[in-house]
Amino acid sequence: MGKKTVTTALGVVAALAVAVPGTHAGTAHAAFICDGPQAPSYTDFDNDGKADAVVGVPGEDIGGAKDAGRVEVRYGNGKVQGLHLPKPKAGDRFGTAAIGFALGAGSMCGDLLVGVPGRDVGGRADAGAVAVFVGTPNGLSYAFTDTQYYDDDHEEHIPGDLRAGARLGATLATGPSTPVEGGTETTVYIGAPGTTVGGKKGAGAVARTTYRTSSDEAETTISGTLFTEGTHGVPGPAGAGDEFGASIAANGALIGAPGRTVNGRADAGAAYAAVTGGDTYRRVTQDSDGVPGTAEAGDRFGAAVLRPNGGERAYVGAPGESIGSLAGAGSVLSFDASGLGADGPVGVAIGYRQGTPDVVGTAEAGDHFGASLGQAFGSGTVAGAPGEDVGSVRDAGAVFALGPIKSEVRSWSQRTAGVPGTPEPGDRFGAVLGRRGAATLVGIPGENSGAGSTLVGLPGPDVLAPSVGWHQESGASESGDGFGAALTDTYN
Repeated sequence: MGKKTVTTALGVVAALAVAVPGTHAGTAHAAFICDGPQAPSYTDFDNDGKADAVVGVPGEDIGGAKDAGRVEVRYGNGKVQGLHLPKPKAGDRFGTAAIGFALGAGSMCGDLLVGVPGRDVGGRADAGAVAVFVGTPNGLSYAFTDTQYYDDDHEEHIPGDLRAGARLGATLATGPSTPVEGGTETTVYIGAPGTTVGGKKGAGAVARTTYRTSSDEAETTISGTLFTEGTHGVPGPAGAGDEFGASIAANGALIGAPGRTVNGRADAGAAYAAVTGGDTYRRVTQDSDGVPGTAEAGDRFGAAVLRPNGGERAYVGAPGESIGSLAGAGSVLSFDASGLGADGPVGVAIGYRQGTPDVVGTAEAGDHFGASLGQAFGSGTVAGAPGEDVGSVRDAGAVFALGPIKSEVRSWSQRTAGVPGTPEPGDRFGAVLGRRGAATLVGIPGENSGAGSTLVGLPGPDVLAPSVGWHQESGASESGDGFGAALTDTYN
């Protein structure tokens, strides 16, 4: 396919080669140069020096296309922009995941990658795709959509063969952006947790994908490697239902497989941690040497992973963990990943649960503590418990600090002073966590019968502005939209 000029409501985006699912990209994709006075930032899409945020609305209906999906961009200057695919289809679930990254070499605006895991491609249901939007001084503009290989010409596509049910784009994580001869390379990690591997349905995969843009911005080419259990330094073998890639930390430093069977216990879960100084991964489970606890059926260890700012500590959520007779109470493991080797005990491992000295509250069945992980107040780590009951309100949800944090408040819900809104059954406050500059973002996808909302800022000493609540503004807020089901952040 040749290049062409694409005109949008935001202006002209120069020389974009548009690839759509089911159509080979042909030559490379051209990028857009965004000039400006600020240093480039992955989460400043218009380069005005203010951090922006993206909220996923994967259940949004577009025209007659049910659950086609949308994302809403909240710019630091107060502007709101709604984005969806040019040709939305029912069940696309566009906006299930979204990250800022750098597509263009030398561009001063951040670009956006959006997961579309429900996209049907070439007759393969839920094969999945990712869509790229380029940053401009006037906002984000659609560039192209990419899928995995769908024919014999394996050039310039997301690595891996197209498979039904793969759900490519269900999770996304940033990787490095580095200068190379003739341009810049930026790597992202794209999860496809439903991928069938060696006949094992739902074993899962992660596509480590590199976008290489020439210095003159004339073209961008795509290459990469598909990681599965048992390949490319990842311990195997792949197992049915492992869901490898259901969660990914920045730079691929941690990859979750919450459906992994461990010592005969289904859905006990595992996390794969990058070995220090090597190109291999180590499998960590709750049966690993040095890890507190025991792998149990249904723990879903690895459902959430985090390694904030590339630091020493790694965090793994196990929201299905049973504590005594309390099924699904949940837990979080923290360990030192800075010198992790291929074997030996996991270093300085700490288990967090509600009611322990480092976490306030009381563990209850169905809390799902550890379903999400994030940062607050600079270096503090927080965990979401979307099934937490707030008083007598079932599954209203809450967020908890893990260990010491620079705030007298150690847990947050919609009943906390300074948090707008009222806890309601099924709100699932804390199901998703993200960041917008220094402010924590808390997804509340069950708010108002699943229409959803998002909290900006947890009350505490380092919050730059009072906490506010966002509701969808770029479209009609409707039951099932799930506004807040995905959030961009500054560390992943």
